[in-house]
Amino acid sequence: EIADVFVVNKADKLGADQLCSEVCSRIEIDAHIRKRDWTAPVNKAIAVEDIGIEPLWLAIESHRKYLLDSGRFYENRRQRTCRETLRMIHGELFRVVREQLEQNGRLDAAVEQLMNRKSDPYTLMHDIVSEWLSISKCKEAS
Repeated sequence: EIADVFVVNKADKLGADQLCSEVCSRIEIDAHIRKRDWTAPVNKAIAVEDIGIEPLWLAIESHRKYLLDSGRFYENRRQRTCRETLRMIHGELFRVVREQLEQNGRLDAAVEQLMNRKSDPYTLMHDIVSEWLSISKCKEAS
């Protein structure tokens, strides 16, 4: 994924101008291909000398304004919140299922089936998930 704002630090070093040109070219190609309405600026800086910091800050503020004006700020925040929520659900489901599989011996049985080539990982995964969903539905009905 392309960043929203770029900075090439140590812009006084050999090759910094070429690097900036290459990054700009790649950003323009990406913006054209993906039909982006924001083109990430490339800023040069020499941080230890406090050079280029103000233009970088202005670029960041400009991007923030773009996000707010376009509604992308809310959408990006919503997507992050959704991803984080799903990650948390995934983690908790995994923990609960793993604990039950370890306690009832189903995990050991599944590993033995795999080791003895009596089943394959995808079939076992499907069977275990189906069993788990059936158990959950039975508990809901109670």
